[in-house]
Amino acid sequence: MIARLRADAAKSLAAFNEAAANPNIRNVVITGTAFFSSRWALNVSLYVFAYEVGGAAAVGLIGVIQMLPSVLAVPIITGMGDRFRRQRVLAFVYAGGALAAASLAFVLQDTDNGVAVFILAGVSATIGAAARPVQMALLPACAKRPGELIAANVVCGASDGIGAIFGPAVAAVILTVAGPEAVAVVVAITRASAALFVMRVEVAQTVAPLAERSWRDPAAVLGAALDGVRALGGLPGPRLLIAMLSVRTFVRGMLIVLLVEAAIAALGMGEPGVGTLNAAIGIGSLIGGVFALGLVGSARLAPSLALGLIGRGLPILLIGIFMDPVAAILLLAVCGVSNSIVDTSAFTLLQGTVPDRVRAGVLGVLEAAIGLTVAAGEVSAPILLDRVGVETTFIIAGAILPLATIGLWPWLRRLDDQLIVPREELRLLQGVPMFEPLSLAVLERLAGGLEQVTYPTGTPIIRQGDPGDAFYLLIHGRVHIDRDGAHVVDLGAGDSFGEVALISGEPRNATVTAAGDCRAYRLQCAAFLSAVTGNPYSQAAADRVAAERG
Repeated sequence: MIARLRADAAKSLAAFNEAAANPNIRNVVITGTAFFSSRWALNVSLYVFAYEVGGAAAVGLIGVIQMLPSVLAVPIITGMGDRFRRQRVLAFVYAGGALAAASLAFVLQDTDNGVAVFILAGVSATIGAAARPVQMALLPACAKRPGELIAANVVCGASDGIGAIFGPAVAAVILTVAGPEAVAVVVAITRASAALFVMRVEVAQTVAPLAERSWRDPAAVLGAALDGVRALGGLPGPRLLIAMLSVRTFVRGMLIVLLVEAAIAALGMGEPGVGTLNAAIGIGSLIGGVFALGLVGSARLAPSLALGLIGRGLPILLIGIFMDPVAAILLLAVCGVSNSIVDTSAFTLLQGTVPDRVRAGVLGVLEAAIGLTVAAGEVSAPILLDRVGVETTFIIAGAILPLATIGLWPWLRRLDDQLIVPREELRLLQGVPMFEPLSLAVLERLAGGLEQVTYPTGTPIIRQGDPGDAFYLLIHGRVHIDRDGAHVVDLGAGDSFGEVALISGEPRNATVTAAGDCRAYRLQCAAFLSAVTGNPYSQAAADRVAAERG
């Protein structure tokens, strides 16, 4: 048992180190952390300005103004990540956020500009809400292995938690020596820098661009942007994931209200207790990242997702039963740990079950659903508090996720079976030296072009002198390779052949015959060349193979 735990820990650490050594993942994570920190910092300055203008009511109003436009606009903005290079779309989001912050820096100087501040706050929040979906859609194009992608998802999840701690702290320091406008200036500079740095991400184009000049047609752009929304109709697994994550954020919205009520009234912790209880969740989330890395070696993610969802709700229920300050802090830390596991499992499953061509748009739908359900939870909690009291409301809120998870488990358990590239197929593809450097997004595209074919004993699969039209990857059986009538070598399951003619453009230089009943994957020439020649390391590996076999 100890040996297995050590092996799993070593595998997790190796995946983390691999992700950290990947320059594309580093740039995405670092710029994302900077952007999310700036979002938290800007919100603090906006809340301070709103309170000065109109008190608590104005703070609530600016929150609504920030949420409502994003629900409608984010799926459209993120959908463009399925038609243009995602690093460019992400840079556009960061640059748009910088422009909005710079505009806010100008109008925040005068409290008479309240209307302009509120409008720009909505614009900034709408642009900012698109960052996470595009970032998560970009990561599969940066990662080369599932473990590396899981590690990247863990770090991205932690970056939001770091932003929630670092951003408000920076804002607090600046506000002690200057006004909200100074915070907005720092935010604008940070976001502009993030836009420049994220452009350094170099990944293969994996999305279908808009046809020439059609991007100038608003109807074509809008139609392309909504592809992700339409695609969900045929994706039951991702629909279920979005539904479960929406239930979680509904509970989170309730918890935002419940923690204020509990800290001040039920637990006797006073106003500082609100911060203490929320900090417990944040600390738990950071700790949970370590546990989430343990998912690297998991054959299936659905069980971890289910346990995480139950672990997110059950502690809230227990708070309602015990209603003790120390117990509440510990239980909320467990909520944070579970939250990290849910995020890592759910986003990795979404990335693996949503086709790359609509991935950004679908993740944008999730972001919009999160905004709506958080607001719905915030509205529902006060109603329940008024009718049944704080303890019972905690119990109701805590029971929602466990009951939903248990009820939907027969469907949740099938999520791993809906992966676009099944793990065995992925293992075979990555076993081919020239495919090993390719990202998961490119491997997904390759897998979509694979055709399974069978050959009885003695069947010629390739004839010497024929034009090259396909690449082959053996699944089962053995083949003989002969050149000019002389036997060269035998190949077995996991081996590949047929690449030399595709790379050189010359006729087949050998005959390949089934030595027994064979099964193989067949990949057309265009799909093979598109994947291999788009990556310099893959191209180099292909050239080496061609030289060895030529």
